[in-house]
Amino acid sequence: MNSKVGTRDIQLKALEILKEFQKICKKHDLLYYAIGGTCIGAIRHGGFIPWDDDIDVAMPYDDYCRFMEVCKSELKKPYSIIGPHNCVHYTMIYSKLQDESTCFVEQTVKKYKDRYCGVYIDIFPIFGLPKSDNKRKQLVNKNERIKRLNIRRRFPISDETNIKGRLYWLLNCPQKLFLKFDYYTKEQENLFAVYKFNYSEKVIFPWRMKPGKDKRGCYKDIFYYEDFKSALQVKFEDGLINVPIGYKRYLTMDFGDYMKLPPKEKQVVMHPSAIIDLNKSFKEYLK
Repeated sequence: MNSKVGTRDIQLKALEILKEFQKICKKHDLLYYAIGGTCIGAIRHGGFIPWDDDIDVAMPYDDYCRFMEVCKSELKKPYSIIGPHNCVHYTMIYSKLQDESTCFVEQTVKKYKDRYCGVYIDIFPIFGLPKSDNKRKQLVNKNERIKRLNIRRRFPISDETNIKGRLYWLLNCPQKLFLKFDYYTKEQENLFAVYKFNYSEKVIFPWRMKPGKDKRGCYKDIFYYEDFKSALQVKFEDGLINVPIGYKRYLTMDFGDYMKLPPKEKQVVMHPSAIIDLNKSFKEYLK
């Protein structure tokens, strides 16, 4: 992180963006909730986790699509959306609401100019799933294949770190000649959109790792619809934020004992930055 910009400075800027997001959601009656570290921060700290440097919110896929649509008319400068449908080197199946008057360039994407952006909040879609365990497994496996194809469609062979990866890239090379850069992102969305959120027993975060248990025994990515069917408001900094109605079970499944602080060595920012400037647009760094 740039020495002149502290974590708290970034948090306060992200908080401004969150309030813009909340204003739009309230106006259009859109369901959202804090997830991940933002949800833990709200419950455990009444605001940001002290060392956290971003805000994560999620929306049922239909609400997510409506939000993206109304943003075309509702968002005013300096706010804008960056995501997989308007940025080539962006493989994730979620979007960011950014403040274009600032600059926040992560170290991992520094060499890709189209990934330069302002301070942002992440907006994640949540999808429904089929009832059958077997169908869920098939769906998840197909999603994993599409994610790999998406990466190879968007990134050069030089980004592959081993011979196997480069071989697969070469086998998939012809697709670059006729497929739009967001083809596989649309495939991912269409894959899950068939299963309506409000009629599902389980829901999924398809942008993350393949579902299953991690080393701590926590269940990753697939959760209960009942925990996300609605939201409740809790304190967050100087205002309120929505959290999933079943946040206790969700957070326990995802993080284990979420009320316990991690060891000191893990209390670090999650997005190592190459450039941070809260007074100058990222566009200035593209010149």
